[in-house]
Amino acid sequence: HMVDLPKEIVLAWDDYGSPPVKFSFWEAFHNYVVSKKYTSVCFHCEHGHGRTGTAMCAMLITLLKMDVEAAVTYLREAYCKEVVESETQILYLINLDMEINNGGKVLTDSETEKIIKKLKPSGNTFDETFDFSNYLKRLED
Repeated sequence: HMVDLPKEIVLAWDDYGSPPVKFSFWEAFHNYVVSKKYTSVCFHCEHGHGRTGTAMCAMLITLLKMDVEAAVTYLREAYCKEVVESETQILYLINLDMEINNGGKVLTDSETEKIIKKLKPSGNTFDETFDFSNYLKRLED
């Protein structure tokens, strides 16, 4: 009745923040998963949007060579419209894309701002801290 579960790898980072890992982590993580012969990987965070989406986009950018806009757009259409919640997360993915897929190219501030503006979520939660008391109040209503 017991299932032998694979090891859990925890990347602790603040809500709305960016992953505390070098860009090379994502390929190394993939290689680790393959070497252990895992057939599935589960990314998750408290709400399944910002950090989860950022990690999944990082894998798409690294492994499938998607550009940041294609990765975020794909996940918003295929998984959840709220993935990648903050400017910090978008900026991490832009820099990852430039490092992995564009030979370390550095974008101008205006190029970066254009991508951030395009990918900024349409909801009101962009770069806000999570207010747990409001969340509990909504549950009570």
